[in-house]
Amino acid sequence: MENSFPQYAVKQLTISGTPAFEVVRDLCEDPDFDGLIIWSATASALYPPEPYTNRDDHIYVQFYHDEFRRGISIDKNLECWLGSYLQSHLVTLSPYLTLKAISEASYRPTPIYISMNFNRYKSARYYSVMTKSERDEHRRKRIERRSAAHRVLDMGQFNESIKNDLTPLYRLLRSRGGELVLLRMPTTGEHWSMDNDSARKEFFWDQITELTDIPTIHFRDYPELMAFDCPDTSHLDTTDAPEFTRRLSRILKRKLEGGKLHPLGR
Repeated sequence: MENSFPQYAVKQLTISGTPAFEVVRDLCEDPDFDGLIIWSATASALYPPEPYTNRDDHIYVQFYHDEFRRGISIDKNLECWLGSYLQSHLVTLSPYLTLKAISEASYRPTPIYISMNFNRYKSARYYSVMTKSERDEHRRKRIERRSAAHRVLDMGQFNESIKNDLTPLYRLLRSRGGELVLLRMPTTGEHWSMDNDSARKEFFWDQITELTDIPTIHFRDYPELMAFDCPDTSHLDTTDAPEFTRRLSRILKRKLEGGKLHPLGR
């Protein structure tokens, strides 16, 4: 992404497994921000069931403003920076690799399939680290979790919510020359079937731009984005991530240059 958009300082702000609504809200309401937000979301994530005050995205943003930004928790900030730096340069085979574990003959450390870089980019090595049986079991558990969280969205409530909540934020960002793009990343197999059963694409996602003016990119609308498998049904293997990102960047650039997105402020 950095290579495709050198005019931007690309930052990764996602919080794993958590809707990003409050992070996006904070950026849209920040008078000093006029950049491009690429918001990876599902229809369900745009209309989360729980109050925002109970979600991790709100807690993260609140901590940033109350402590991190004001420098109150200097020790925590320093510990976080040092920890992230060291973790990005030092790798152990397993978080369970302790002296006690090593002393036990039955312990056999195995590599971790997922890792996070210093820039917060996460890579998942399903094929190089996991065996086929491990991938199958991981996939089965992933489907179980998705099935347990299944809910069918009410179209009227969804439309009203995103129109009332997202439209003012988007207009505020646009007034400063910024831009927001909603991105629907791939899910496959049973996962996509449940996603679409929860909120059918043509009735929910495809109505977002008409309701809010916010431009969208959905992987199902682009064959070049559908050409990838998700080993766990919702994440790409690290070997596919670079090519997927290049293809996505080209789509985004075509939209920008073709005027299908509003001209950027920068």
